[in-house]
Amino acid sequence: MLNIDIMDYAQLKWISVCPNGEAIHFARIYASESKHWLLHNHDFYECFFISEGSGTQQYKDEKINLSPGELYFITPSQVHGFQGNPNNPLSFYNIAIKSSIVLSFIDRHSFPLEIWNENNYEPIKVILTESNKESFVNLVSEAEKGYRSELDADFFLTGLLRILRTPNFISIDDEMPFWLREALHIAASPDNLRKGVKKLTEICHRSQEHMARTFKKHMGITPTTWINKLRINHAKYLLVSSRMSISEIELECGFESSSHFHSLFRKETGETPNNFRNRSSRIQIGVN
Repeated sequence: MLNIDIMDYAQLKWISVCPNGEAIHFARIYASESKHWLLHNHDFYECFFISEGSGTQQYKDEKINLSPGELYFITPSQVHGFQGNPNNPLSFYNIAIKSSIVLSFIDRHSFPLEIWNENNYEPIKVILTESNKESFVNLVSEAEKGYRSELDADFFLTGLLRILRTPNFISIDDEMPFWLREALHIAASPDNLRKGVKKLTEICHRSQEHMARTFKKHMGITPTTWINKLRINHAKYLLVSSRMSISEIELECGFESSSHFHSLFRKETGETPNNFRNRSSRIQIGVN
């Protein structure tokens, strides 16, 4: 355990990071060294997306493992640093945004406050789906072409909000326990969704009864219903983006019964998986 005192970390200022009056800053960082980067906090908001490799993020007296596909949100008060893996170098996109811009955007739009909440004990992690990974990288690439103005910062935040509002992002009430909030983001990944309620319970480190009761209280639905909705969303993505057969997609999404999958899919979309795929293909190639 590390005890971090006020003298043990640097305090970064926006004026030093962006001395020319920019409202947003982009960086693509490659960490091949195993030593800790300097522990720091800052007077601006930050998010970073792990694209490749592995490593850890130091936060106060804890270490958080970093893996590809994870998007983290850092508030100005949070002290953190990084440690790369020399055998599997860490590569990530880092975006810093002037505090007044973020606060103004949150005030104007229904931005999910929990991701950049000053009361969060540690940085919030969102695990992006394959389609959202691509959307995020494209958003950063497009936003980097701008002039780093307030308009460019708003463009990035608007795109980010669209990604976070997709069905696989979890909207969380202010009173939800941190252990459940963190577990929902982890459980939303395709690998964990495939394993169902059993995996969600394991991630929560609580009994299934306690987890289910708390889940229903804060989410308004059962864990099984939530998992099935995310599974169907993932199935829709695979039907459009892959050449996998429908039976392969059933198994990939964790459905052991073909009839159950088809019943849930029709309930959620109003059509069969095959009709959904054919219709989506016609739309993509412009066939009426």
